[in-house]
Amino acid sequence: MIMKRRLVILSYDGGEENLLPDLQYDINNYISFFSMPEAGSWDKEEIRYLNSPSISELESRFKTWRIIGIECYVIIFTGHGYCDEKRNRYIQLNDEEDYAVEQLKTLVGEKSRSLFISDSCGTVWTPAQEAIQDSIQEQREFSSGDVNYRDICRFKYEDRLSNIPEGTFVEVYASAFDEGALYDEDKYHSIYSYFLLKAARERIKEKKSMRKDTPFYREYTSFTFIHEIAKRTVQDITKGKQNPVCVIEKGAQFPFLVVPKVSSRIL
Repeated sequence: MIMKRRLVILSYDGGEENLLPDLQYDINNYISFFSMPEAGSWDKEEIRYLNSPSISELESRFKTWRIIGIECYVIIFTGHGYCDEKRNRYIQLNDEEDYAVEQLKTLVGEKSRSLFISDSCGTVWTPAQEAIQDSIQEQREFSSGDVNYRDICRFKYEDRLSNIPEGTFVEVYASAFDEGALYDEDKYHSIYSYFLLKAARERIKEKKSMRKDTPFYREYTSFTFIHEIAKRTVQDITKGKQNPVCVIEKGAQFPFLVVPKVSSRIL
């Protein structure tokens, strides 16, 4: 049975006063990555991009998804965010509305499994398409019987997702409490998102080179494994000024990658 999933990408560029240039690079990079077989084989029908949504639109979408029984969410936010003095996290949806991450936990419902990645600042504020083409080539190279490589990756990815306790909500932030999330103005991408996906793609290449000859080969790579690589890179580049955070709930290890040892028929 195919799991009901949603990859939800939220963004807000800050408007004229606090413009974050070319967020589209990061958005396209995420969509390209999650479209890869090894990243879960997310179909176009499962991906939703909401640019500067209102609170009512956001809550209406999630209400609909709860009704149809979405079991797993990967929610990505890229834009402006902040913390209050009690360390509560907020994301800026549009010019006039902010949203607390705690409210997102309510939106997804009690039984879903959710990974939330926020590439935004954590500063305290007090109110006064190449990868997709590669994946198509993989499908041609690794097809077996009437089940192709993409299907195998998806099956294994969802099998691991199904083992995560219901109600899990893993929180990931590009920066720690009272820190900014830096942006590379020359290359037009945010530091954390870029190195997170770079580490993931490099891991896929590494696993492919290992899978044929490595005893006790492990097909899965968890999100926390890739996050730790990106975290160390970001800390090195920023000289400790930006420290990404991953808050694990219920000991959940969200799968981020699956590279099957061999292509075989799903029984």
